[in-house]
Amino acid sequence: MPKAGRHAEAVADYTAAIERNPKYVQAYYERANEYVRSGQYAQAVADCAKALAIQSPVGRRVLPARRGLCPGAETPGSAVPTCTRRSN
Repeated sequence: MPKAGRHAEAVADYTAAIERNPKYVQAYYERANEYVRSGQYAQAVADCAKALAIQSPVGRRVLPARRGLCPGAETPGSAVPTCTRRSN
């Protein structure tokens, strides 16, 4: 986790990682966490949705559910509506 006040730098780093590998789920997840920390909830929801879309629902756990970023993410396709409701 970056030091306080360095969210923009962290977001830029995760964005660069995603540009190098658009299927890097962990980078979307971490960038979503940074967006939440800085109050950018719509961007966080978008990253959660992208990470969920990339992940295969068979045999893999859903990363956002790990730390509760997107409650309901245990069921593929359910996290985005849940996060959207919470971010409004």
